[in-house]
Amino acid sequence: MILDPYYSLRRKFSVIGLTGRSASGCSKVADFLSGNEFVDQIKIDFEDSVEQEVLKQKICNRFIKHNHWTPYTTIRYRDVLILLLFHEGFYNQNNVDQGIDYLFELIENLGFSIDGGARRRMETERFNRESHHNCFVEIRELILQNEYLFLELQTLKLSDKKAVINSQDFNEFFFNKFIVFTEVLIDILSKENYFLRSLFLHDLATTLRSAGSFILQESPQSNIFIVVERLNWILKNHKNFSGQSENRYVIDSLKNSLELTYFKEKYSAFYMVSVNKSEQERLIDLELKLEKWVGGNTGKKVILNESIVKLDNTEYKSKDVNSGKFSSPDVENCIQKSDYHIFFSNQKIGRFDKLCINGDVEDKIEDFDYNFLNLHSQLLKLLSLIFNPGLVTPSFEERLMQVAFTAKLSSGCISRQVGAIVTDPNYSVKAIGWNDVAENQLPCNLRDFRDLRDGKNNNHFSQFELNNGELNSLNYSDNLSFKDKIIDKFSMVAELENDLSGKPCSFCFKSCHNHFEQRENQVHTRSLHAEENAMLQISKYGGQPLKGGFLFTTASPCELCAKKAFQLGLTKIFYIDPYPGISRFHTLKNGICEDANPSLIMYQGAIGGGYLRLYQPFMSYKDELGITTGVKF
Repeated sequence: MILDPYYSLRRKFSVIGLTGRSASGCSKVADFLSGNEFVDQIKIDFEDSVEQEVLKQKICNRFIKHNHWTPYTTIRYRDVLILLLFHEGFYNQNNVDQGIDYLFELIENLGFSIDGGARRRMETERFNRESHHNCFVEIRELILQNEYLFLELQTLKLSDKKAVINSQDFNEFFFNKFIVFTEVLIDILSKENYFLRSLFLHDLATTLRSAGSFILQESPQSNIFIVVERLNWILKNHKNFSGQSENRYVIDSLKNSLELTYFKEKYSAFYMVSVNKSEQERLIDLELKLEKWVGGNTGKKVILNESIVKLDNTEYKSKDVNSGKFSSPDVENCIQKSDYHIFFSNQKIGRFDKLCINGDVEDKIEDFDYNFLNLHSQLLKLLSLIFNPGLVTPSFEERLMQVAFTAKLSSGCISRQVGAIVTDPNYSVKAIGWNDVAENQLPCNLRDFRDLRDGKNNNHFSQFELNNGELNSLNYSDNLSFKDKIIDKFSMVAELENDLSGKPCSFCFKSCHNHFEQRENQVHTRSLHAEENAMLQISKYGGQPLKGGFLFTTASPCELCAKKAFQLGLTKIFYIDPYPGISRFHTLKNGICEDANPSLIMYQGAIGGGYLRLYQPFMSYKDELGITTGVKF
């Protein structure tokens, strides 16, 4: 076909990275993409409909069905972690027994840390030979049964890029043998203790990204990309020796936002996909996973479940990464930086699911807030747009969330940018907002601590901030002023000008004030929230009825904004990332009847740069049709 050069790059090569919380469904998506079964479920003979989203789905289904399906190759992040662990244990060892002993020593090192040169045991127990003797015996036997493992890793130069990418022997070893070995290994660890197995993989990742090795040491060097760099070499190795004209890969899964950025910088055909389900379903699926390994031991299951949920919360929050510990996972940031969001359910169906997929869905509950809740339809749409950008147009929800996403970039908040849109029931935009200070105030990103310190641009700061201590009523309990305290804090930075490299020295008043008072109080933020700002625009520039309308926000409303949405009579709230407070379960679930509560709808679809790459066609479809068919008017 004459237009093949336009589309061949996307169709011949693409990489999908998956991210999400524990039991969110990343592995299920990877399994779908790497097989043929979900394509067999495609339904192309739809019932007659004038619903635009149904017709768009029909186009996507027919497109994928018509074109030859090449399954994606799954590269599991955990397999690369385990490869690096076993390689470090076996490389240059004299014999397999020596290698196993050293490997076990490296595993036990995960239970310790180095702090100021001193070896300290972790508070939470890890796998060790004393407490988990039988487990280590099983692992030893498994290694001895697979003698190729030691022989291959004993001499493999895993740090040599060319030796990995250009080796057919490595290709045979990793894709035909090692990934099978790791499945058995993971089962052994899961059977011993599912939580420790999860913690084991967590420790492998954070240790490597921090130190670049499993040897117990403090490393001043940055090794943040060591795992994804090796993963990328493995991907290229497969591409070299696959013998396929089309090479597609899915990475299950990424939990560090800097690693996500690595692939975005490497490949224009890389798409980060966030996989989500309701909190209730996610926790149920997590319990089902545990039942496989714990059986009827309810007490043990409860303990393990609590530990896994706690670990999941740690991996989700971006606190460590946002404070400079870049080796930690930050799933929250990964979700925020994703190109495409999938939200699916095992228990419910959307308004159009019955029209668009084969199979029995009669036993599922209909949720009319969603067009599609099955995984098949959402993946088919994503794949269609990857292979043929602009094949269909965005949904109402995608169009409006993209506007909110663009709006958030106007925010002068130095903590987090959020955008919001308020519409009427017909999706007509009534106001746009982003989190920022009130009119005639300067946003935090334009205020500089050095001006406050040096007495310059005093109109940038409040009377409270400018107080030199003379006004005792504005001082803290130790009789020091805000200005005294912030100057003292920054005085610890010896090379402030050089460290900033010409950038502004902005500061967050709320964080500073809360730190000085040793409290956590959200009321001290200088900014209006994005949702609040959007709602106020309507009052400011002319009242418009919002009752029955919708709110789109790139985060989700806090308790205060949720109350305002409730008062305005907004009926649907579309959001990407849930707010950590109780607004979802309290403020928005506090109506005197269920129908009075606004619907909280997790976003589905493309966003940000992914939105543009998926929906921007290579050329106008009128011209494409003329070139393809030869029929021109």
